[in-house]
Amino acid sequence: MPFSKSITIKPFSAFKSFNQGFTLFELLIVIAVVAILVVLSTPTLMAYSSQAKSKATIQKLSGLVRLARNNAIYHQSTTILCPSKDSVSCSQYWQDGVLIFEDKNNNRQVDNKEAVIHFQTPLIDQGKLHWTALRNYLSFSGQGLTGGSAGSFIYCPELGKPKSAHGLIVSFSGKIRQAEDSNKDGIRESGNAKNIACL
Repeated sequence: MPFSKSITIKPFSAFKSFNQGFTLFELLIVIAVVAILVVLSTPTLMAYSSQAKSKATIQKLSGLVRLARNNAIYHQSTTILCPSKDSVSCSQYWQDGVLIFEDKNNNRQVDNKEAVIHFQTPLIDQGKLHWTALRNYLSFSGQGLTGGSAGSFIYCPELGKPKSAHGLIVSFSGKIRQAEDSNKDGIRESGNAKNIACL
């Protein structure tokens, strides 16, 4: 007797449940969950971005200060680091640009036979940068000393939010160090051991 096997083919309707999409209610729930996650993660991402900008700016300034000091020592010539918009003279706002040059006659502007070591404008594209010293420039002697122009660079990516700010402290001997949060309150301190303020 020949072997026979019957095969039953299920109607297409039996697979119908696998082809159904989301219901409107399910779709709204997914959208709501995604929206909540975005809202919760946005402040964290913004804070991380601000801190990254602060760190990058301070690292850039560290390189510029070292460049000015090394030039002063190597050439045994007074070297100025100051804000500038035109690569000829010092200006007021650090975010506009920075100029490093040999200042042989101590008039804080580039004259004939005075070498421009570096010029960059703008120095930063966001936030605010200021120098906390009596003089709005940094001067290095041939021995690498700053004399009376020691101070702190303070960078604030967002005004009014000191927790995202950073600082670079320059001593009278010309040495530099990054601002730290020694009291663990979430805000770094400048050279005067006080919390950085973003005004």
